[in-house]
Amino acid sequence: MALQEKHRNTIYTEFRKTLGEEATQALLSQFPARDVDEAITKADLDLGLAELRGDLRVEMAQLGDKLTARMLTIAGLGLAAITGLLALFT
Repeated sequence: MALQEKHRNTIYTEFRKTLGEEATQALLSQFPARDVDEAITKADLDLGLAELRGDLRVEMAQLGDKLTARMLTIAGLGLAAITGLLALFT
């Protein structure tokens, strides 16, 4: 089982007092850090991409809703302006 970085730091700090820096580094080199030494797997990548796709879809839907609201506002203002001009000139 790989060590997490916070555990490595604690072990390093405590063992360095007793064993010295060089021996502690040699000892910890036998226990790879999970967040540094393990490569990402295809499953990890697929999961991350799926989350990004979901986030992007939500964001695009929100932007679409905002754009629709703005377009309706502009169309309503345009229709009101045309109605006002027609009333003025007829």
